[in-house]
Amino acid sequence: MQVPQPAGPAAAQQQQEQQQQQRDQQQQQQQQQQQQQQQQQQQQQQQQQQQQQQQQQQQQQQQQQQQQQQEQQQKEQQQQQQQQQQQQQQQQQQQQQQQLGNAAGCVISSGAASQLANTPAALVALNMPQIAVPPPNCPDRALALADAATQAYGEVARAAGALGLAPEQLDAVCDAVEAATLDAAGCLKFIGMYYWRLQAACAAGREAAARKWMEDMAARARRRM
Repeated sequence: MQVPQPAGPAAAQQQQEQQQQQRDQQQQQQQQQQQQQQQQQQQQQQQQQQQQQQQQQQQQQQQQQQQQQQEQQQKEQQQQQQQQQQQQQQQQQQQQQQQLGNAAGCVISSGAASQLANTPAALVALNMPQIAVPPPNCPDRALALADAATQAYGEVARAAGALGLAPEQLDAVCDAVEAATLDAAGCLKFIGMYYWRLQAACAAGREAAARKWMEDMAARARRRM
């Protein structure tokens, strides 16, 4: 019967080498796993960053669209407001002309009232205002001149009604005032050179001067015919 011999130094060294190889392989596997995990994390981070960038871009686009919509709405509102203001101003001017024309017509059509109004006291009671001329740097000078012309037309009609002018003379005076204030230069000239004379005559109760003014204006209208 043979007795087994103990392993020699070579066998022990071989066993150690095998164990070392196994440990090395395990370390390599662990390193590979770590690298894979790191790569996955990096990919996830990149994806998250891309998603964030896309979200930011979408938000920016939405904000830009909202701003554009708001600006468009503001422009439309401003245009609507301007149109409404213009319409209101036109309506007010038309109403003023109608009211003043009706008032003058009522005074002329009533014989007794016309006699009572045909007095210096009635002219003073008109309290005709001074009409301001808009300065050259006025932003809405054309509109301001139109308002001044409308006011002058109405005040002349009131004075004519107080004097009890005949309908044909009233029409001639109103036509002359309207023709004189058609353009800016004519409006400035009428208010600065003619209207103030009538206003001063009525304020002082000078009936003769007011009638002379009306006659001159009616004559101007007849000369243009």
